[in-house]
Parts: sequence; structure tokens; C-alpha cells
Amino acid sequence: MGLFSLLFGGGLSVKEMSKHLAKVEHGALLSSQQKKKCVQLIQDAQGGIIDRSKVKITLAELSIEGLLGQGLDNELIVNNIHLVHGSVMRILAGIDKEIDEEISKQEQLRGELIDSMIEIESCFTSHPRTMREYANNTLDGIIDRSKLKEKIAEHIVQELLNRGVDNLIVKRNYCCVLDFAKVIAVEIDKVIDRVEEANNFIESSELVAVKRLWDWADEHNISKDNIPRDKDGLLNLEKLSFMDIERPLEEGFSLLPKEISILRKLKFLELGSAIHCEYVLNHLSELPEAIGELSELTHIHLQQSNNLSELPACIGNLSKLKVLKLGGNNLSRLPKEIGNLEKLEVLTIWGNQLVEITKEIGFLKNLKGLDISRNNLTELPNEITNLTELKIFLYDDDKVQLSEEQKEWVTMLKNNGCELI
Repeated sequence: MGLFSLLFGGGLSVKEMSKHLAKVEHGALLSSQQKKKCVQLIQDAQGGIIDRSKVKITLAELSIEGLLGQGLDNELIVNNIHLVHGSVMRILAGIDKEIDEEISKQEQLRGELIDSMIEIESCFTSHPRTMREYANNTLDGIIDRSKLKEKIAEHIVQELLNRGVDNLIVKRNYCCVLDFAKVIAVEIDKVIDRVEEANNFIESSELVAVKRLWDWADEHNISKDNIPRDKDGLLNLEKLSFMDIERPLEEGFSLLPKEISILRKLKFLELGSAIHCEYVLNHLSELPEAIGELSELTHIHLQQSNNLSELPACIGNLSKLKVLKLGGNNLSRLPKEIGNLEKLEVLTIWGNQLVEITKEIGFLKNLKGLDISRNNLTELPNEITNLTELKIFLYDDDKVQLSEEQKEWVTMLKNNGCELI
């Protein structure tokens, strides 16, 4: 029978009321159900549902309601309220140990919860990628910035549940979750501010680069068909070609501006080939380091540039490059980084001043066409025999002395249908 359902029936005397109260107290002290009810009040008090200081009053009120519900005279209860009060105090004292144990348990669970949230906060703040992801999602409108704290709180709750924390404990301490979410949100706000500042700077720098590229195009009389004079058209340019342009030698250009690096979608760069003796497309003397930033490039055509004497090492950054045409220049060497171009299928370096070929050429195992003729080569690196997929191979067989291994390789190529010139 419950604690308050045991309270008295109607018509009881004070003596009988006291006697029955003693029985109720004894039953309450032995009843796990009653202990659980009082402990639940304390648990609720920890969550802010009921003020712990009012637990005693709450029990007294419930006691009186129980007495009235059993038909006891209201005057009798009022006149003997000290009996009800004394009974409630004795019941509370009797289960005090259980209440203290429950409070201790709740505090321990709360401590463990806080420890877990500290770890989660650390995971956020010590991993810039996670912070940047939240910042970018906020800037992109995926997350409402005004609700960033609540979004992070959801993340924390899910992490806690994944770690096996009881959902009820999380709910009772949700105010702590929000406090931790607020700390993390402040840090992400700082990241957002930095990203916005950086984006503004990049946009400003990009506009400067666009203007300089336009100035360069105007200076060399390059039409808008080749270099679009609108920003979006320029930044989305996939092919930059001057192979259909005729201009006198004095109007050609010897340098590409470093601002070419803003053409991040560029796939084809074609600046070579003489058209006839009095007209050339350009007379490049060097390539800017910025060429290595054009990561989408698949084709580079720089043949007949005449004055190109060196290929920058950054050429090795162009991992998507398939065709590299450098014939008719003044190259004396190839950078070893050319071996990084694992997708390269065509390499033409005829008509240069090469006295040797870097051994890293052996890494270009997808090469189908190779022209190294009309240079100053007398020997080839043994690593060239790794190029077993060649279908066209041009070299000066009257100048180059092949090793026995290389002779076997050339024979193998010929037997496989490779055109040898």
C-alpha cells in the first residue's frame, strides 16, 4: 500500500490518528516504493522541476490531501498538523541515506557527463577541419548562424548518446550541454569571422589579378575571344589558345603574367607553332611558377616558342596533364619533376638543346607518343625501357648509342606495332 493511501479513514480520534501515523511511518521506512518516490522528488529537484528545499512541504501537502481523501475531518487535521509534520519529518529522516546516495549518484553521473562534454569540446576546438566545416556550412546558409549554438548542442547530445550516456541524464543536464555548446559556438564564430575576412581579401586580390590580366591582354592586343573581358567568363575559361592568331614578331609576348593562376578551370593552354616565317604566335622565354597552380590542365602546347630555355619544376604539379608539346624551343634540360606526370600520354621535345634525358622519364608508363629527335643526345637513360606502351617513338638513331637492353626494348616496341622514326 502506498505512503499516502495508507493515511487515515474518517472519524478517527487523535489517539487513533497518532497510532495510525506510527504504522504509516513504519510502512514508509520499509517500502521501497515510498523510498523511490521520495528519491524521484530529489532527482526532479536536481533537474530544476521541483525545488529541493520544498520537498518536505510537498510531502506534507500530499499527506494532508491523502487524509482529506480518506474522509478525515479538516478541523482534526488542522488542530493536529504537528502530528502530520512530525510524521513527514520522521519518514524523511528514515530514508535520508537513500536520498543522499541518490544525490551522490546523480552528482557522479553529472561529473561523468561533464567529463565527456569536455572531451567533445576538445575534439571540436583541436580539429580545425571540423570547426571550418561548421563555419563553411554557416556561411553557405546550411546552418542558421543565430541557431549555431542549438545545432552544436544537437551534435553534443548525439555524441553523448553514442558514448553510452543515458538519455535521461542528458535531458536533466541539458542546461550544461547548452553551456558547452555556447563555448564551442564562440570559437566557431571566430573561425567564421576569419573565413569571411579571408574571402573578402581573396575576392579583392582576385579582382586585382583579373584587372592585371586584362591589362596584359590589352597591351598585347589580345581579343576578348581569347581573353574574355568579363570576370565570370575569364574565371570559367577552359581553353586559352593563340594558335589561330597571326601577329608580327614585334607584337608577340615573351612572358605570361603570374596572374594566369586565377584561371583555375583552364584545361588547354596552347601558345605555340609558327604560322609562317614573318608571323609567330609568341617568343616565350620562360613560364611563370603560377603555371603549376593550374591543376585542371590536360594539354600544354608550347611548340615553336623559340626562346623557352627552361621548364619550371612546378610542371610536375599538373597531375592531370596528358599532352605536353615543347618542340622547337631552346631547352637544355628537363626537370626531374616531369616524372610526376603519371597520366602523360604525349611528350614532344624535338628541336631543343637537350644533351641528356632525365631518368625520371621512366615513370611515364602511360606514354603513347615520344619525340626526342633533333637534340644533342648521344645516349638515353636505361629507365626509358619502362615505356612499354609507346606507339610512336622518334629519336636520332644515327646519333644516339643504345645499350643492349635498349636495343631489345626498341625491338620489342617495333614488334608491338610502335612506329619508329
